[in-house]
Amino acid sequence: MLMSTRITEVGQGIKLTYLDVGTGPPVVLVHGSCTNYESWESTVGPFSERGFRAISYSRRCSTPNNNPGDIRQDTIPNNAEDLAGLIEVLGIKPAHVVGLSRGGEIAIYFAHKHQDMLRTLTLIEAPVAAALGLNDATSRSRVLLFFLSHPRTSMMLRGFLGTLKPALKALNSGDSTGAARAMWDSVLGPGAFDKFPERRKKRIVDNVSELHQFDYPEIGMTSYRLTSDEIRKITVPTLIMGGENTHPVYKRMNDSLLKMIPKSEEAIIPRKGHGSPIENPESIPMMLAFLEKHSNHGS
Repeated sequence: MLMSTRITEVGQGIKLTYLDVGTGPPVVLVHGSCTNYESWESTVGPFSERGFRAISYSRRCSTPNNNPGDIRQDTIPNNAEDLAGLIEVLGIKPAHVVGLSRGGEIAIYFAHKHQDMLRTLTLIEAPVAAALGLNDATSRSRVLLFFLSHPRTSMMLRGFLGTLKPALKALNSGDSTGAARAMWDSVLGPGAFDKFPERRKKRIVDNVSELHQFDYPEIGMTSYRLTSDEIRKITVPTLIMGGENTHPVYKRMNDSLLKMIPKSEEAIIPRKGHGSPIENPESIPMMLAFLEKHSNHGS
């Protein structure tokens, strides 16, 4: 299948590169950290073959985009508005939206702000602070209260962030390749990065500056307001997906989201950890089954 990219402006001078494959109910795919629209390369084909229009785009600070500003504009609210702009420009609302990891963080905030634009929501291990009990993470006093009142969760979160320290150290010393290697080896196991095809390695290295989300409070998990009460108001059908062997932090967040979102259901990827559909091809039929259940293929 021949695939070519397009570029469109979504507002405020922001231009996004995207891939648009197939016809049928639209599915917008929001990628995770340190990659771009190509991270869904194993997904768009199967989706389009099953009667969906699969749209994978590069977020505002991801390659090959060249937008104004720097990584500190790569906030969750900005990315959510970019997603809304893309859906408006393409004339595809309501759309199915699938978000992976940080892309899921963007997708749930988008759902909070623009639920009328959604047909369904799929969250694949989205790091949502409110799901851990940290409501309104923009408030320093509430963040402090959270760490004091949730000691076990706080220790779990600190342990999770600790696995990223080698990647951040390499990034801040100017070693982008070392940062990419340390990040993916912490996610998928030692030696994982070096086994990737060269094209994929380059894609990760070219986008690894997104790890600054853990250095700059203005773009990290404490950069936007979202509460458990607001999450409970999301009423579209929602798939909460995670790996059986993923980090306990993601398991805790997924369990909480399942309790908060009224029309949610769970899909567990057997024997897998935190990763994209490239690592977890079993996730694709799970997503398709959910989307087909909530789609009218005649529209």
